[in-house]
Amino acid sequence: MGVRVDGEHAAAGFTTVAAAGGGWFWLGAASHGMVHVHVAGDRVDEMHWVTDLMLARGVVNFTGIDRRGWVWAGTDAGIVVFDGRVWRRLNTSDGVIWNDTMPNGFLADADGSVWIGTTGGLTQIKRPEALLQTAPIDLRITRVSLGGVALEPQSPPMPCGPNLFFNVHTSQLNYGKGSQSTKLHVRLRGLRDDWFEVPGHEVFLPALGPGKYTFEAVAIDLDHGQVSPVTPFSFEILPPWWRAVWFLRTVAIACLFSIVLVAVWNVRRGQERRRESERQRVEHEALVVRRDALTGLWNRAAILDTLSSEIRSCRAAGTSLAVAIIDIDHFKRINDTRGHLAGDEVLRTLGAKLRTRIRDGDALGRYGGEEFLLVMPGAVRQRPFVPLERLQGTIAEIPFTYAGITLRVTASFGVAWLSGGADTAEKLLSRADAALYNAKQAGRNCVEYAAAHTLQNRVDLYNWPTPLKFSGGPSARKKLPIVTSLYANRLVLPGGGRQGRRAAYSYPWHFYEALAPWGPWHQSPPSSRLPFFCDTLDPIRTRPPHLGMRRSNRPLESSIRSRQFSNQHI
Repeated sequence: MGVRVDGEHAAAGFTTVAAAGGGWFWLGAASHGMVHVHVAGDRVDEMHWVTDLMLARGVVNFTGIDRRGWVWAGTDAGIVVFDGRVWRRLNTSDGVIWNDTMPNGFLADADGSVWIGTTGGLTQIKRPEALLQTAPIDLRITRVSLGGVALEPQSPPMPCGPNLFFNVHTSQLNYGKGSQSTKLHVRLRGLRDDWFEVPGHEVFLPALGPGKYTFEAVAIDLDHGQVSPVTPFSFEILPPWWRAVWFLRTVAIACLFSIVLVAVWNVRRGQERRRESERQRVEHEALVVRRDALTGLWNRAAILDTLSSEIRSCRAAGTSLAVAIIDIDHFKRINDTRGHLAGDEVLRTLGAKLRTRIRDGDALGRYGGEEFLLVMPGAVRQRPFVPLERLQGTIAEIPFTYAGITLRVTASFGVAWLSGGADTAEKLLSRADAALYNAKQAGRNCVEYAAAHTLQNRVDLYNWPTPLKFSGGPSARKKLPIVTSLYANRLVLPGGGRQGRRAAYSYPWHFYEALAPWGPWHQSPPSSRLPFFCDTLDPIRTRPPHLGMRRSNRPLESSIRSRQFSNQHI
């Protein structure tokens, strides 16, 4: 009759077997230790593999059972005995002639002794009970030092300091048998709670910080299945003064007092914070509403509000301001040939690229359809305006791709600068739009600038008591107490003036005597200047004023009232 033993560990087969009675058998596996099985009829109904490391992965050369019922197993590392409670190993340190046993090398004699066959000879164990009755492990801590200072079990706490190295010596682990399987395991509670094995009988730990510690040690004899009681040693390292209890309590009281002060301050500031939060929320909501959904730029209302605000700021600071209307060339053709989704992608891409290429402080928004409005505070009045020329040129270099198709896109720019104090956002945009129209008439893909209207000069009001009439001829200084001086080729009055070929600043007659007729205009005191507005900076410095006026084709005639004017930046 055959019995089959299944399982992954039984795949290599079995080399030995020993009957224990009652249907129980001990089987020695060819590659995975021993298994205890119970056979009922022709099948195995219960099976237990030996998990002890002395057998779990070894090759069993023999199995046997003596008259005491002890189980003996021969391995290549010694003899393993099970007395019904624990597994123990016997090897050369216990008197066995050799560790490597022979197959079927076991005989239980009638007198109770056991014969073991090894590759080095035959060994008889006459009294197995005496051999397996080992004394308990006597593990003792013999010496402890901390930072070179010896510690006793009742030593007072050590003050904190550098280089507090911890050193422990235990009793020797020989125990009279020369066993090599006894290991020392230790841990230092307060530093780490897991056990770790150390070689020999000495433990050295690096410098320790303040705290309470308990050193614990235990010895384990794997061959004889013995474990010593845990041997402890407790000690304490005091913290420095700034970590002492009294100091921490003082700090805690100070912190509590500070917390109370901060709480009072927070209560007082709570309303301000709530108002600020509400203001930020409103601003955020307004910001979301003021953004163009497609491009993420400012929408038309937002960019026009920005323009109005910048006009006020530039007038107050006396700085310049320019606007540019940017129009995508032939945008309708893109929508008609590629579809509106392609047009949306062009607008989205162009808006994102322009936003990264404009100057700091400039504002960009979607003006309408395929048009963008760029507001440039502080833009220098020059033609060409290099930043805009460069920006317009880079648009053609931007890759526009939709559905795998690359589109070439260009844009036309219409630029205008803020002029006099009477200039408004509507007039400024009207001039920029006219310049854009000129750019389209010029073939598109270019920058056109609106014509300037006034100078960047400051003029001052001179309070004349009555309306004045003058004509730009040699007799002007005889009829009126003023003399026309050298400047310009156009004169524009706030109420709408007339143009003349040569006209300029005028001085009260009593200042004329102190000035050379051909002297620079700025030699006159600021309070003596009349509020004329000029659009050029080409002074006529070489002739007296009456000679300049005599060459005029159309003498200038205007009516001036002092209440019509005020100080302005132009």
